[in-house]
Amino acid sequence: MHEQKELSLARFEAQLAESRAHLGPYLDLYQIHSATAESRCLDDAALLRALVAGRREGAYRAVGLTLSGPSSACTLELALAARVDGERVFDAVQATFNCFEPSLAGPLARAHDAGVGVIAKEVFANGRLTDANTLVGDTSLVRGLRAAAAARCCSIDQLALAFVLVHPFVDMALSGAVTTAQLASHTGALAVTLDDDTRALLAAMAEPPEQYWATRARLPWH
Repeated sequence: MHEQKELSLARFEAQLAESRAHLGPYLDLYQIHSATAESRCLDDAALLRALVAGRREGAYRAVGLTLSGPSSACTLELALAARVDGERVFDAVQATFNCFEPSLAGPLARAHDAGVGVIAKEVFANGRLTDANTLVGDTSLVRGLRAAAAARCCSIDQLALAFVLVHPFVDMALSGAVTTAQLASHTGALAVTLDDDTRALLAAMAEPPEQYWATRARLPWH
């Protein structure tokens, strides 16, 4: 089921009630998902005020948002500027970050420096940074990744995750593991050390954001 991208005050109030009913005191980080500048949710004063009110009242500890699409940097800038009575609205940001799409490195570093928690998502580029990638257009990229991983005695997914974790502004990375085998492989990334040559090799695989997101839009929904 696809997420419902209705970022209205009424939707927030309904979903908060549902979340509190299910999670009670364990609701910690409340995020609005797939926020974009075009959705105008960051200009909705009533919604922003309600998000801050929930935090003040103890419904949750922190407010966050997730980003998606080539305009994510602009959305993040708007989010960092959002205030209610001088109080910053967002405590955390969850954004796509991987070696194919590293364009948010600068904005995320600035957010981190400002005290905003940074959560990296889609660290494997929706499967493109794994051995399971069979996209014809990625054949040469996968070949290069396999060679680089083999030279460092690790798997492609471990190499990709290590690239994300080496960035000091990343506070948390979501691996998306759904099996114990995947989890075991992903934790192996903690033992992978990236030298300057490896980091340069992975950085050189970056795609223009518009190209990356166009490819992502063509991937099957899992």
